[in-house]
Amino acid sequence: MQTQLDIFRTLPEIVDTAHLTVDICAQVLRNMIPEMRAMFPNVDSLVRLLLVNPASSATAERSFNSVDSVVSRRTYTVNVASIVLRYLMCTKTS
Repeated sequence: MQTQLDIFRTLPEIVDTAHLTVDICAQVLRNMIPEMRAMFPNVDSLVRLLLVNPASSATAERSFNSVDSVVSRRTYTVNVASIVLRYLMCTKTS
């Protein structure tokens, strides 16, 4: 992978390696002939993964928040039930 990235950075299409973005890499890969692109399978896969990866994890955070509220409600219910159970046990033994 590192070797492919090093060679990819030296391509003449990539002018400024200090400001290399995923979009630039995708454009360079798109403009390559298939035989040339075949020399960089890992770079191609990495660019594709980065392009489909969501920039935000808001969906995941919403999922965790909804699970957290369910767990909180369950914990509250369990605590109330245990208090009632203890009360009943105390009154039964008294």
